[in-house]
Amino acid sequence: MKEITYEKLTTAAEIALETAKAMHIPVTLVFLDSDTRLRFLYRDPDALLVSLDLAQTKAYSAYALKMDTLDIGKATSPGAPLQSLEASTKGAITAVGGGLPFIDAEGKLLGAVGVSGAADPRDDRKIAAVFLAGLMV
Repeated sequence: MKEITYEKLTTAAEIALETAKAMHIPVTLVFLDSDTRLRFLYRDPDALLVSLDLAQTKAYSAYALKMDTLDIGKATSPGAPLQSLEASTKGAITAVGGGLPFIDAEGKLLGAVGVSGAADPRDDRKIAAVFLAGLMV
């Protein structure tokens, strides 16, 4: 895959923001690159301040575990194999939906997206999926 340019990030974010606006959800969107550096951040003026940290934590979690953060939630629920993961990483990993890894067609991990702002983490996940799909075109 070609380099993920700022223009591509901006275009994908605009599509995701249209989705969020249609759902009436003010969100923060982030993209972390393959070195987990913050490459893109947008915060809707009406998004809660905490969404800045949550979106980045969701993206980091998706990248670190190479999985959807909703699936991390299942793996860390009481009685599950990774039930103490959030506590053992001192909050570096979150099990709240809205983080997705960006894996190319060859299976290479290129980064991750994180979205925060919805009351229901499944809505953050839907918006994150739109953001990610925009990066794949």
